Amino acid sequence: MKIHQRAGWIYYVGNVDQFKFDDMGKWMYFFKPEQLDFVSEKCAYVVEKGLIAEAKHTDKVVLNIKKSGVACFYIDFDDKETHKKLLNYFLANDMIPKTKVGIYNNIPFKLDSQTLAKEYGKNFTPKLSLEDFLDLSTGQWKI
Repeated sequence: MKIHQRAGWIYYVGNVDQFKFDDMGKWMYFFKPEQLDFVSEKCAYVVEKGLIAEAKHTDKVVLNIKKSGVACFYIDFDDKETHKKLLNYFLANDMIPKTKVGIYNNIPFKLDSQTLAKEYGKNFTPKLSLEDFLDLSTGQWKI
């Protein structure tokens, strides 16, 4: 695994030969500055263990300015097995928030093509989200 810093991000890169780049996207985890060590550990772990090939997170400089950050965990859109493995990891490490009524937030998977097209907020409609894999109320797997 290689770790490098560039333009406000810390990258964790493993074997990216497995990507189909046309279909690549990311699951995101939003965090506060005090969670930086936790996020760094999680990004390093999933790449180092070969669970996914690449992850990145906001660096300390950006966190000092914005007071929040995001970690991105990259997977090919159609790699359902890896989606499930990563989402299991998220669940085991409390990385998927729950709503006030105790159901899992329906976090989206965002394609890089959507990011490049500047699809954010109301202009963003995920093609895949947590509910495609998991019953949000019970936490039981659908696939």
